[in-house]
Amino acid sequence: MNKVMDWHGTEVRKQILTGYEILYKMVSVTLGPNGRNVIIDDGGVRPLITKDGVTVANHVDSNEPLYKIGISLGKEIADKVDATAGDGTTTSTIIGFNLMKTLNSLVDLGLDVNDIRTGLNRAIQDSVDLLVKLSKPMPDVRTIAAVASNGNEEIMDLCEEAYSSIGENGSVVLADSYSKTGKSYVEVSKGIRWEGGIPSDLFVTDPISNTTTVSDPYVLVFASGVSKLDELTPYIDIAKNNNRPLVLIAPYFEPELFSQASSKGVLLLSSPGTSFSHVDLHEALMDLAITLGTKVIPDTASALNVIEDIKDAGKAALITASIEETKVTQYEELEPEHAKMYKEYIDKLKAQIDDDDALSISRTEQLKDRLARLSGGIATIHVGALTPTEKEEKVALIVDAQHSIRSAMKYGVLPGGGTALLKVSQTLSDDISNKTFKSESEKRAYKAVLDVMRVPAKMLVASLKPEDYQYIVQQVAHEKNFTTGYNVRTGEVEDLFKSGIVDSAAIEINALKYSNSVIGSFILSNGVIYNGDRNMSYDMNDRRAAEAGYGR
Repeated sequence: MNKVMDWHGTEVRKQILTGYEILYKMVSVTLGPNGRNVIIDDGGVRPLITKDGVTVANHVDSNEPLYKIGISLGKEIADKVDATAGDGTTTSTIIGFNLMKTLNSLVDLGLDVNDIRTGLNRAIQDSVDLLVKLSKPMPDVRTIAAVASNGNEEIMDLCEEAYSSIGENGSVVLADSYSKTGKSYVEVSKGIRWEGGIPSDLFVTDPISNTTTVSDPYVLVFASGVSKLDELTPYIDIAKNNNRPLVLIAPYFEPELFSQASSKGVLLLSSPGTSFSHVDLHEALMDLAITLGTKVIPDTASALNVIEDIKDAGKAALITASIEETKVTQYEELEPEHAKMYKEYIDKLKAQIDDDDALSISRTEQLKDRLARLSGGIATIHVGALTPTEKEEKVALIVDAQHSIRSAMKYGVLPGGGTALLKVSQTLSDDISNKTFKSESEKRAYKAVLDVMRVPAKMLVASLKPEDYQYIVQQVAHEKNFTTGYNVRTGEVEDLFKSGIVDSAAIEINALKYSNSVIGSFILSNGVIYNGDRNMSYDMNDRRAAEAGYGR
């Protein structure tokens, strides 16, 4: 029988906040270049040692229902920021927790909750607008990789080599180096990338990066959805007998196929262009088929007529996929017939673009995008290490660096070390007398948000200068040059752009936006209904887990 529990009032919010604090304490351990590793033992063969904020956050949990809610709210913010910015779990957790704590205290004082939320919204919007205005183009790949990898020279070298070896539309993937010496290296080849990938976590083979990778597969590309595998049994058997993976790419798969395909060693991938019009989907599938050296199959019923011999199936050196994206790496040397078809196809696209009198501007741009995708390179970082523990840590850092680089390319960069948030907070605080607020509650909430934005900088400086951090933070806040901040590595106040201490602008911007979304809803809440499917004894005064700093 389900056991329904309900709680109301100040104590409920306090316990939810305590749950968020559990997450905050563990994730904040990893903050900055002086951050430390966290050892995670989830009952596996060996513990995981990592400084990756996302990985740490994903393993924090609690059996107490109200604590669990707080942890889940914090994870929601962090997950959204990581998905859009590619990094920033630690920053978003620090911002989110301190916003919840500070604004909840205003609610407990009896201030109008709607005015508090209005003040929160205004402060976040003003801050985001200023951050967007002050962001600058990414300086170089090595600078971003240095920040994301905590100055790991090997990872900086690998990222620099990988991204400098591919075109603007190229992609970077990870693979095992299989080197007994633990050596990592970069290999560049042609390939194609698209949004969308595995339809289920059942196909994930690397839980650290949430991806699956297959080498030298047979690939079948379908123009319509796949609802059964029976008609593809001959291909499945041949692939199994040849000890090679079979990959099916289609616009849609029936969910009941997921476990069946996984058990048969068949990888299912959503095709490119699934959200496009019928014409665009057809072109995306044609681009993919020519990359793989195969034909587009109308449906499973006609598969054996279109691909009569398995040698006519698509081929690739490597396919790496997550739920969000897929990357196909071609062989370094294509078969002569495939190479000829591939060149003729690209030449045909170029000819259409050159004949721009016959095309609309939008159609010309579409063709240019397709050509860029087809001609962009794929750089594979082969990750080596002497032990699985070292490799897991290295992969996590490289994944962080990849995400940060892509995010910085798109959104630009801001001075790191919490400096951007600190400077924006000071700028808006200096201007607060020129703003009109409808109530004192709104004004206090606005100011509270600006105070919270100073916390990451305070924590970073305090980690190195615990006695002088308040003076240093004030000094940085009042520096007129926006890029001047405290370099934790050198212990000096300097121009962080010149020192290479930068963050993707998306981290700070999205940390504020998603914190606003979640915390704004939280402060309007005053009760919890919990539907439990097990008998639970919950003590509202049980704070042992929070005091210990971890989920039980």
